Amino acid sequence: MKKNYIIRVAPLFLLFSLFIISCENDQDIVSPPSTPSLKGAPLHNGYWSIKCVNYYPKDYPWGGGVMWSQCDVNVYEADCARMQALGINSVRTFLPVIPTTDQYWYQSDWKATWYMMDKIDKFLTACNNHGIRAIICFDVDKTTIHNGTMNIIYAKNWFNSVITPLKNDSRILAWDIINEPDADPDPNQNWSANMANYVTTMYNYAESLTSQNLTIGMAWRGDELKSIGVSPDIYQFHEYSGGTKDQIKTTLANVKNQWPGKAILVGEYGIDTYNYSEAFQNQIYKNVMDAVSESGGIWGTSCWCLWDYPGVSGAEGKFGILRADGSEKPAVNTVLWYY
Repeated sequence: MKKNYIIRVAPLFLLFSLFIISCENDQDIVSPPSTPSLKGAPLHNGYWSIKCVNYYPKDYPWGGGVMWSQCDVNVYEADCARMQALGINSVRTFLPVIPTTDQYWYQSDWKATWYMMDKIDKFLTACNNHGIRAIICFDVDKTTIHNGTMNIIYAKNWFNSVITPLKNDSRILAWDIINEPDADPDPNQNWSANMANYVTTMYNYAESLTSQNLTIGMAWRGDELKSIGVSPDIYQFHEYSGGTKDQIKTTLANVKNQWPGKAILVGEYGIDTYNYSEAFQNQIYKNVMDAVSESGGIWGTSCWCLWDYPGVSGAEGKFGILRADGSEKPAVNTVLWYY
């Protein structure tokens, strides 16, 4: 928020008295309430402190982790510079947990290779060069959890080999245990016993490895986390309702009531410009950000996503605020205004 400084100089016969009045001119913004402190001495503390974007490189989106195995580190650097120019101070990205013996990724027991950890380090270095901290999400094929084929011991090996070397690294804002465990196979049904066991087991295991912040990217069913006794440092939910500002404010109020005193992150929001206009995408961004700013007490937002993906067909390739040619969509203006 900008501050205006009004200088009033008294007449000469009053000995040139000088009074400086500082006032905030953003009257829509609700003053931040008392909020908890995140673990790990976060760089950006407090109300709307996490100004985030979800990220895959433009030419290396999801699908086998090509962001890590194939993307050149110079792409990380250029993209982080672009994020910094938009006022972004945090990035949420995805590290697959997949059953593979790829020599660049895993040893035979799913422990990360030196190559993999070096690529993670180079990504974190690019972030740090531009004042950005990372939320790293362990992205897993949820089908393997529901059908019982996920090897929990190997998953623990992966978590341990990635988290432990970085457990004191200030470049990490949070570890995201799993993305949208409540979204598959049916978001309107309670999750399976296998999913509940995976989330509980891996959350508790990550907590034993590090004192850094932990989060879980819930699609919307926060009640399911409560039902298994998991209370993440950052409660994260995803807002794809396409609602009006007032409707989203109601959602935010409900979330704050459900998780009192908890740091809350709108971990994903947005809409594609394949089925909808860029102007409508910008309106969705404005609805979310207006709702957050007027509600108060929300720690941050993370839009989906930075780039359009030229190699991804249909709607999923058109969620970015940057077009594939690097030009900006109108939603960038809303991000700049609030970030």
